[in-house]
Amino acid sequence: MNLRKIAKSLLVTLLVVGLGAFATGADEKDKDKDKEELPKVKPADPGTLVILDSAGKEQKVKSWRFTRGTTKLTWLVAEEKPAPKKEEKPAPKAIAAGPPEALIFRDDLRVHFEEGAVALIPLDRLRALDFDAEKKTVTARVATSGKGEDVVLTGSTRYAAINQLTIEADVDLGEAGVASLTFQGGGARNSIRGIRFPGPRVPAQVAGRPAVVVAVDKSIKRAHKVSDLTPLYQVGRGAEKLMPALMFKKTLKLDVSKIKKIVAPSPDDREVVWEVTHGENALSLTLIERPTFGERRMELRGLLGKSAVGYRLFPPHAISEVIFDSSELPKEEKEKEKEKDKDE
Repeated sequence: MNLRKIAKSLLVTLLVVGLGAFATGADEKDKDKDKEELPKVKPADPGTLVILDSAGKEQKVKSWRFTRGTTKLTWLVAEEKPAPKKEEKPAPKAIAAGPPEALIFRDDLRVHFEEGAVALIPLDRLRALDFDAEKKTVTARVATSGKGEDVVLTGSTRYAAINQLTIEADVDLGEAGVASLTFQGGGARNSIRGIRFPGPRVPAQVAGRPAVVVAVDKSIKRAHKVSDLTPLYQVGRGAEKLMPALMFKKTLKLDVSKIKKIVAPSPDDREVVWEVTHGENALSLTLIERPTFGERRMELRGLLGKSAVGYRLFPPHAISEVIFDSSELPKEEKEKEKEKDKDE
């Protein structure tokens, strides 16, 4: 082989290697793009809420309260300890903290029924809320770790009773004084554009009993991974309490920890009929939604489970299937996830 042929061969090799390296570099860039984190959101100062009004102007408030769109997690408050005996000195009283507050968020873009599965997001887990008046959507960014990792949920604001919120806040107008203003998010014409919360607090994640709940809204089904799924009851007018059991007609009481599976064969507007696998038996049972425990009459709000964003609440009529002790999505839901990944 002469020198000209050797040089030509080397040139071809260098071109091939260079193109390969260029392609590899492009692939790595594409991978990096896929791994790109969401744009960072500047948090509000501690003890401050930043509200982006309908014009996009920042309103920094230090005194506010949500009058619509949130709920108190009363079931998280520890029960009061019995009074000390006379010979014992009572322990010094600490200032009683009220129940934490959570945003009621329905992350569905199409809704048929007002009552459906919702996320209950503790306010101290929220990083930001953004409202899009044109698309009629709201997006919540929820902190899931101290490393800046977020879960993003998007829901519709087209419906009057869903994803709507109202905030009453005191705003300092300088020399004119302090005004008490009302801000509305959601369907209102002058809806705010967003909210920025103080730096979120993320509690340590503790593994619990896993479960997959398939929620149904008419013809739409969605599977949710949760843990420690427990019945949530309303006691009296406002207080809520977690109880380990479900009641079925006539006097059957089943401990949820011993239930393996729940299937709703067909929707019924009047009664909730579930096929419950308890032990080795699968029984067709009618749920009692207003049972009596002892002398206390309660109302079943639904099954409550822990999730990445806080909690998920599934009303009885919105439950299509529950698979306990599993984190595997049903086959149909896996196919949906694959199609979603392809689209993205």
